Amino acid sequence: MLIDTSISIALKNTFGSYDIKEFSIFELVNLKEITEGLIIKTSKKKDITLNIKCPLCGKQHDYKYSYLELTNREVIIAGCEELGSPVLFIGKSFKVEERINGYNQINTKILAMI
Repeated sequence: MLIDTSISIALKNTFGSYDIKEFSIFELVNLKEITEGLIIKTSKKKDITLNIKCPLCGKQHDYKYSYLELTNREVIIAGCEELGSPVLFIGKSFKVEERINGYNQINTKILAMI
């Protein structure tokens, strides 16, 4: 059985769009900070904790996932605990890009209406 270990992380920036980074799940052990505002902590229990400085409310949010969960699920969506809006997408690259493109189209239509 082959397991695809490449994942993408999309983090909302202060402008309301998403920054996407793609890498292997094995690189998470060596990465400490992928982008500004996203800190990765790994544990020996095969868990990963993502610490995010929320671009919406300005507070710190922590999300904890197992490596198995990251490889098995297509997309994990983490949102702002205060506002309930999606801030982080993590999962299979093509699914993350598909979700981000959908959100960008909706945001473009909303801005066009304003």
